[in-house]
Amino acid sequence: MAKYQPAHKKAQSKLNLAKPAVTMAVTASLALSPVLQTAAFAESGTDANDDVKAEQKQASKEEIAAAKADVEKAQKAYDEAKANVEKAQKAYDEAKAAESEAKAGDQEAQKALEDAAAAEMEAETKLATAKTALDEAQKAYKDAQDAADALGVEYNENQYEKKAEEARAAANAKKKEWSDATQAQSDAQVALENAKNLTSEDVAQAAYDAAAKKADKLYQDWSDLDNAAAKAEQTAKDAEATMKADLQTANDAQVALEAAKKLPSVEDAEAALKAATKADDEAAANFNKLDNEALKAEKDAKAKKDAWDAKLAEANKAQEAYENLDANKAKADDLGQKFNELDSEAAKAEAKKNETGALKAQINNKLAENKADYEAKKRELDRLTEEGVLTSPEYEAAKNEAYYASQAVKATEDALKDATEKDDAAYQAWTEATNAAAQKMTEWKAANALVNLGQQYPQLKADADKLGQEYNELDNVALKASDAAKGAKAAWSKTTDKKAKAEADLKTAQGKEQAVKDAQDAFDDAMNKANESGQAYNEALNAADKATKAAEDAKADRDAAIDGQVKANEALAEAKKKPQIVAAAEAALKAAAAKADDLGREFNKLDNEAIEAEQTLAAKKADWNNALAAANAAQAALADAQKAKDEAAKALEDAKANTEVKSDEAKAAAAKYEQAQSDALEAYAELELAKQAKANALARLNAAKKVLGSLVPYVEPAQPKVTTNTTTTTTKAPAKDEKKADKAALPTTGDSVAAQVTIIAGLGAAAIAAGATRRRFNA
Repeated sequence: MAKYQPAHKKAQSKLNLAKPAVTMAVTASLALSPVLQTAAFAESGTDANDDVKAEQKQASKEEIAAAKADVEKAQKAYDEAKANVEKAQKAYDEAKAAESEAKAGDQEAQKALEDAAAAEMEAETKLATAKTALDEAQKAYKDAQDAADALGVEYNENQYEKKAEEARAAANAKKKEWSDATQAQSDAQVALENAKNLTSEDVAQAAYDAAAKKADKLYQDWSDLDNAAAKAEQTAKDAEATMKADLQTANDAQVALEAAKKLPSVEDAEAALKAATKADDEAAANFNKLDNEALKAEKDAKAKKDAWDAKLAEANKAQEAYENLDANKAKADDLGQKFNELDSEAAKAEAKKNETGALKAQINNKLAENKADYEAKKRELDRLTEEGVLTSPEYEAAKNEAYYASQAVKATEDALKDATEKDDAAYQAWTEATNAAAQKMTEWKAANALVNLGQQYPQLKADADKLGQEYNELDNVALKASDAAKGAKAAWSKTTDKKAKAEADLKTAQGKEQAVKDAQDAFDDAMNKANESGQAYNEALNAADKATKAAEDAKADRDAAIDGQVKANEALAEAKKKPQIVAAAEAALKAAAAKADDLGREFNKLDNEAIEAEQTLAAKKADWNNALAAANAAQAALADAQKAKDEAAKALEDAKANTEVKSDEAKAAAAKYEQAQSDALEAYAELELAKQAKANALARLNAAKKVLGSLVPYVEPAQPKVTTNTTTTTTKAPAKDEKKADKAALPTTGDSVAAQVTIIAGLGAAAIAAGATRRRFNA
């Protein structure tokens, strides 16, 4: 099986093939025509007196015609070859331009890949910095959380809140008991006085019997009258509803009648509609104008408010930095000194990294050279193996060279491994030193930013105050503009309603006469019905008023009688228990007074204990809340650090993805460049072949012209003479005019190659002419 050969190698083979083309052209020139092909093998004369041998230019008409055909054929082949050269030249120029473009694309892709790799390294550095910050934030948050948890555990274990609540609940409960006892003591005093003033049992019994009898009678009277009043009220309500409905119908009919009578003419209605439409359009335009002004004023006010809020936030943030300005300056100076020290260490580490990296690159390049050398020697050894030359000195030499080349590769790989380890260690040291310096730089920048922020506070506060004043002014303008727009909108709504009414009026005006008649008939019917229902309502209302008045009077009498019965019953009950009530009231008063005194003393004691527990609770809660606030702040910082770390990781991921993309693009560009080089070599080979073909065609053309130029028409001899030993032929020379005509018809051109072909072709033609003449005379 043939081995794979790259495109540019194939093109080189075409160039190699072109080298013997000139030599082949000389040989091919001998095959220009059937005449030359036949005569080339004819015998040549040896007679020293042969006239043809001396001239070697006479030929038959057929031979001259064949030679002319050869010239035409060679001319056509030359023209085609020349056109092919121009076509191949254009293709080569285009391939060369494509190669240049591909080369630029390859260089650009390589540059993009290097930039992507640098961006990836920068992203790795930022991620390492973010991880360090995250670790510190996690430790700070854990410490703060542990402190808060410890205070929380103490707070919960000691149950300060529960103790305070229980103490206060006990004090409040005791206070309520004391208050209740004090009220009970007062109530007992009143009860004792009331007990002493109670009526006797006999008098109270007689009063109660009389009150009960009167109440029963009046209740029955009221019940009968109340039922009658309810029926009369319902009848009046029904009559009222009917009357109101009939009156509303009549009123609506009257309004419709008056409206129909007052309807304008069609001309007036159309004029009114036109005026209403114009007013509505003007009101709409005015509202849109004022609404746009209001929107602009609100937008301006909001923008100023946002600027004010932002400036206030800056001022508030800067206030603390302003209060601690001296301390922040000292801290910034200290961090700057530390950064300079770390930056110097990072520079040293970078120099070491560059040194190990350069050595690694040098060894890597050497490894590539050794591998290429080994591959070449291995291919030579494989070639000899395939050819079966396994015992020759050449095979042994190739085998040794391949072995030594492989050992050189292994030794270089071992050196590269050692150099890589040292380079990795130097890179790690450089990364750590760079990260430390970058971290300190970040802290220094943050400290300087805090100093700058503190120095800006007075101006920030003044700017915020000014923005606040400007906002108030713009807000007042916006409010006025909004009120104006609302007024314009209300006015527009009214004109729209008027326009709608004008449209309805126009429609109604077109049927005014029939509308008046229909409205009059409807109004008459409605008035008749309303008069009837009004009369019925008046009668029902009078009856209901009378029944209601009688029932209300009876109810008042009933309620008074019932109240008297209740009071009489209460008096009777009290009269029966008067002795016991007085004694119990005296005992209750004494007991209530004693209980109130005891509860007062207990309350004072519990209240003092509650106050002490509440003070302890407040102190412990404040400590815990402060610790929780610190933990929350640390948690927020941890969240920010986590976010920064996630963002850095995402950036690194994106950078790696970009590096892969750029690597693929660089490979594609390199492949495209390699293909463009191959295409250019291919086109160059085609061009060289075309040029050689052109040279060959030109050589054939010049040879054919030379042959044609050397031929003259053959003339039969006038008197042939024959001897026994030697045959002598006398040929009449062509006329001078014929020679001139033949020469004028044959152009003479050519180059060095054509000259060589012409010499050979001329000699061949002379031999052919001599042989042909001899055959004719011998015949």
